[in-house]
Amino acid sequence: MFILDYIYRIFYTVISLSIVGLLLVPVVLLIRTAISKAPRRCMVWLWMLFFIRIICPVSLSSVLCVNTEWNRGYHILMRRAGLDMPDVTGIMTGWFTVFTGRIETSTSYRVCAIVWVAGAALIMLYAFVRQCSLKRRLKNAEKVYGRVYQAEGLGNPVIAGVFIKKIYLPGDMKAADAKYVLSHMENHLKGKDSFLRTIVFIAMSIHWFNLLIWLSFYLFNVDIELSADDRVIKAAGLDAAKDYAQEIINMCSKDSMPYSFYTFKERYARKRALRMLYYTRPLKKSKQIFILVWLLCFVWWFMLRPLQILWNGGMLNGSIENQKKESGLFAEDDNQTIAKLTTVSPEGLNRIVEIVMTDGTHKEGEGYDGSFQIVFCDSFGTELTKVSLNDVFRESVGEKLHFDEGMIMYADDYNGDGIQEVVIGQNIGDSDKSFTKATGEIKNKDKQQVNEYYMWDIEAGTVKKTAGPIYTTTKDNTEKQSCKFDVINRGKGIFGVKINGQSTYYKWNKSKETYIQKAYTSRQIKALKKKQSDEDEGSFNNTHTLKDSSGDTVVKVSTKKDDTQSEAIKSVEITPGDFAKKYNDIEGYYCDIQWAECVDTAERYAVLTYNGKKAQTFTVYDTKSQDIFYKNEDGNKMLGKIFREYNGTDISFNSDNIVVYSLKEIDGDSLTIDFAADTAEDTTIKGTFKYDVSSKRYSGFSYSQTK
Repeated sequence: MFILDYIYRIFYTVISLSIVGLLLVPVVLLIRTAISKAPRRCMVWLWMLFFIRIICPVSLSSVLCVNTEWNRGYHILMRRAGLDMPDVTGIMTGWFTVFTGRIETSTSYRVCAIVWVAGAALIMLYAFVRQCSLKRRLKNAEKVYGRVYQAEGLGNPVIAGVFIKKIYLPGDMKAADAKYVLSHMENHLKGKDSFLRTIVFIAMSIHWFNLLIWLSFYLFNVDIELSADDRVIKAAGLDAAKDYAQEIINMCSKDSMPYSFYTFKERYARKRALRMLYYTRPLKKSKQIFILVWLLCFVWWFMLRPLQILWNGGMLNGSIENQKKESGLFAEDDNQTIAKLTTVSPEGLNRIVEIVMTDGTHKEGEGYDGSFQIVFCDSFGTELTKVSLNDVFRESVGEKLHFDEGMIMYADDYNGDGIQEVVIGQNIGDSDKSFTKATGEIKNKDKQQVNEYYMWDIEAGTVKKTAGPIYTTTKDNTEKQSCKFDVINRGKGIFGVKINGQSTYYKWNKSKETYIQKAYTSRQIKALKKKQSDEDEGSFNNTHTLKDSSGDTVVKVSTKKDDTQSEAIKSVEITPGDFAKKYNDIEGYYCDIQWAECVDTAERYAVLTYNGKKAQTFTVYDTKSQDIFYKNEDGNKMLGKIFREYNGTDISFNSDNIVVYSLKEIDGDSLTIDFAADTAEDTTIKGTFKYDVSSKRYSGFSYSQTK
């Protein structure tokens, strides 16, 4: 199982690199066609750059980072390939992340991984068997001189040997027929072509399921033979080309020698002979052009992202400040979060809604202009879905949106369906056309600014546009890109806004699943507000209980829904005996109440998990003594203290960073606590530590860090 586990992890990286190969082969073929007049040795080095790229999991950037959307789509595709990393937040940012932490694989993924490793093993076994067969055929070869031998039964010259390479000529080949052929074989040895071919063979074996890699393997072999031919003619002179062509044709005899993938023998005789008959010297300038092309490919395939950062002004540029460190196979997303909202889905799951700038500029004090998305994540930052805001507002605003610096997002349940809605809008100007959209009037006499809003439902796994457009107008442009509308009556789905200086009301239409403008009298509005006030006074109270194995209630948690429909904790009662002890010191929203995992005591410690001001945290109650056994700190103060004690100043936290604490186990007075937090360096820290309740000391601290 240990071996299979690593096979699954390695296969994930192989898939990633093979996709890179699929994208790069057409590029190499295009270059190969465009610089056909360059020395063939140039193409050999381009092929080597390509093959190293598809077997090297480490680079400073992804080949896809030239386009943010391609890069993001590639990340998502890889995450959905069948291997999941539950303990890694977000998407994979480097090949090494596959080898850290726990993994989960689908059945189809495991089958594909086993088939892949079996195929690679068979190819290498085949090559080994053929090499052994060749060795037996050559064991009686007679030495002519140096590294040159003659062997009976050979049809064509070959280069064989693992560490010490030797040239083997057919036994009936005369010296006069081998003049240029020997020069060709010597050039293979001088150029370390056998070593290069071994690297290419390994790459082909790893990516055997990729047909384009097989095509690349074939073309590499052609180009490395043509490269040796070029060097023969360069040494012998152009006049020797026709004689060399004749030698190649004479060599094209019957050959029953077993062929190994990584053994050189004279091949492609017809193609090479025809090329020699019409041979022309490579253009002098073509080599310089190729060097430039090779360097561009190297930069693109291995280190484009750092140069993109440098081009944008590095860490000093005021545009998109995305200069996050990169490592591994993938590049980081070119995104900047400009606003974040943390709320809950109808199922009570913590969800994060972010507005992210994917392309554009930031001017300090003025805001952000460019392309934006709504990015919807779970509490650990794993991306669930995203929506292009430019597509939503393109008809009204155009291609470039604007969001203010320090923007705050607002959410509320406007129609009383138990689902929070987030409101996002844009100023669409003061033109008559915009004013007509909002009011129906033809002329905007007072040049009022018009704002257009849309609503999105915050569900468990996605955000869904549920209403819009909703318009407001103002004379001084004080409206924000997200606002909290005045709810007149939640049960009726009615809220009010200001349009052209007048109160205007929107009512939820269930059949059309959108809001429509509707007129109400002042008396109707007053009655609707009173009904809403009465509902707010006495409803939305819930009680959550924890029972023991005999069915008796031990803990009661009383909550009340606030205007965000979140359950604020009002009190905790511990009732194991004849009387109850109540605690009213919890400030936060209820998540769960359950028994703690204990080494030696069952159903004694109750764990209340809740969302506090700056953390998802917990409190442990000792139901036997009816006392608080442990109360975790609400925020990152404690975590910062631990890092300062164990890790110096390497890790720091902003005061607004969210921390998630969870109790793993209780062993006597020792608690094992897991944590996850965002750092001031924009990375994610996940780890664990032990806390002794009696001595109030920390120990066993460990963590991992991901981007």
